Amino acid sequence: ASVVSRVPLIVVAPTASAILYGQALSSSVLSGGSATNSAGAAVAGAFAFTTPTNRPSDVGVTNVSVTFTPTDLVNYSSITLTVGVTVNLQTPVLKTAPTASNITNGNALSLSILTGGVVTNAFSTNVVAGTFAFTTPATTPGVGTASQSVTFTPTDLTRYNPFTLNVNVTVVAAPSAVTALAFTASPVVSGTTLTISV
Repeated sequence: ASVVSRVPLIVVAPTASAILYGQALSSSVLSGGSATNSAGAAVAGAFAFTTPTNRPSDVGVTNVSVTFTPTDLVNYSSITLTVGVTVNLQTPVLKTAPTASNITNGNALSLSILTGGVVTNAFSTNVVAGTFAFTTPATTPGVGTASQSVTFTPTDLTRYNPFTLNVNVTVVAAPSAVTALAFTASPVVSGTTLTISV
């Protein structure tokens, strides 16, 4: 009689759902997959990531280790295989919005200076480097305080998506123009009171 090997054979590898950059492999769901013994009989068991806490370091398809653990560990041993996991760009999280300096009526948003602002990785406390800028810098808002669109652009666009937020910008009225007065009257004697009508 033939001897049935204790090591199962992976007939169909499971597929892994996509995750975002910064997520651990445990966030990916393994589905499907089947195993048999050397005689062709199905071997029941479960597929799981070998190192579920690992976080892939790059966006794209990453090959990772998956372990098949048979339900019957008396007659069969576990086996590892490689499965591809798709890692997509992450949209980081705004922790602190920037503040905008005041501008004068008639000036474009580009003259308002954005300062401060903190953005972090959505799955950790790591700060994401990047810049804040007005989405439509040529816009000239009216007098008053209004919410304006600002875009955060990450320095690392290979791992993070840009996103937009709203920041209040105050527009103050321009100073009134001073009209020069021209005098065309006769010479005035010292001590005379002058009346000016505007």
